[in-house]
Amino acid sequence: MNELIKKLLLEGKSDTDIAAEVLKQHSKSTAKEITDAILAAKKSEEVLAALKSAEDEAKKAADEAAAKSEMQKQIDNGVSEALKKIKLDPLSGFAQSVNGQKEYFSHAKKKVIKPTVSQSEDQKAFFKSLDYIKRGDTKSLEALNKDIAAQKSHDYENAGVKAPLLSNVPTGNVLLPTEVENSIFVKAYMGVLLSRVNTNVITAGGKLYPVLAGLSYVWRNNHTQEFQDKTPTLVAPVLKDYQFGAMCYLDNELLAQESAGLLDAISEQAGSRLQEFADRNIVVAALNGGDPFDGIAFDAQTVVVAAKLLSAAAAKDLLDLKNALSPKFRTGAIYMANSTVRDVYGMLTNGAGAPEFTGFRDSANFRPFGKEYLENNQIPEGVDVAGKELDGEANINMCFDPSVVYVGFTPLLMAASEHFKFASDQLAIRIKSSIGSKVITGSADQGAAVAVQQLDPDEE
Repeated sequence: MNELIKKLLLEGKSDTDIAAEVLKQHSKSTAKEITDAILAAKKSEEVLAALKSAEDEAKKAADEAAAKSEMQKQIDNGVSEALKKIKLDPLSGFAQSVNGQKEYFSHAKKKVIKPTVSQSEDQKAFFKSLDYIKRGDTKSLEALNKDIAAQKSHDYENAGVKAPLLSNVPTGNVLLPTEVENSIFVKAYMGVLLSRVNTNVITAGGKLYPVLAGLSYVWRNNHTQEFQDKTPTLVAPVLKDYQFGAMCYLDNELLAQESAGLLDAISEQAGSRLQEFADRNIVVAALNGGDPFDGIAFDAQTVVVAAKLLSAAAAKDLLDLKNALSPKFRTGAIYMANSTVRDVYGMLTNGAGAPEFTGFRDSANFRPFGKEYLENNQIPEGVDVAGKELDGEANINMCFDPSVVYVGFTPLLMAASEHFKFASDQLAIRIKSSIGSKVITGSADQGAAVAVQQLDPDEE
């Protein structure tokens, strides 16, 4: 009877219709039983309806809250993207936390640095070596140096490079840990020359060797001919290396902090000065000026184009420089000069007064005749090409194939003294290495890979 009454209620029947249908199917039931059953069912329906209404209201409220939250999220994202487009980072000025450590702004690197959980082993070794030097603990220093050498050997092996040799003779010099050495070389290799010349050089037995130079192929005319009859030749000449170094002084109070910022400053300074040192000496080191070797401007295989006045510079000069090279070295050739010379050629005009090289005025991408033109301001004003020395007031312009200019470095070594600047409470640090640089084309009959032209000032 109850199920029937619920069914009729759901169909929307009136009380009279429900009573008639129930009486028809349950004729043995009394009128009071039927009436009580109908009233109980209707009361149950009212409770269910109230519950359903409450559920609907709750769901409606939840949906409205979710919609409001999603709208706010979209607004926040839109604002953040808009700020980024106008170069305003909504998080700028607030130090972010990484594993409980805040990011810090490195004044040396000019950017925000994300901290590591702790100092790396290489960073710890670097500061530990300075601490041993300050305290005069030579025994611990030598032990640490051997540990650094072993770790560098492992690092070099992973990189597929032969590890530097560590002398057993106590010299007071300490190998720089790989991470510290790398940070210095990374900065140096961002320079004008080191980023382009051939640095595929290895250190072996304390000497520098190009990995591969002077490779040439020959035909095999038939299957009975032996390759050894006329075998391709591999020439791996030794690059004679020359020592160089620098001195700097660190305040002991700062040194005691062992901060990442201090290591950044050391790496940036050492790397920048190494960059400048390489940009100058690879090009214009001069035996006649007291340098240990001649740079590529004075190399025996460099072809010298006839000198002229800088004021008479013409666009054709650049073509003459390039065409002075052996044809095989022209495709990859680039130009190089200091800004004094480069600016003169960049500002050249034709007979109608229009710029010869519009790229110079429109952007920094100055590529005369499709060739890169490097600006190297470590080339001084005052180069005597004929005398192979730095003297006088002349400038030079160059064209060369950087792939045959080999440059290599031996690992960086560090030594320090707590006595030299004792009165100033500073630690004196000496960093030294060796550099080898040479134009290697395999043999003299390959032709010139470097051309240089002296550009004289007007006579007063």
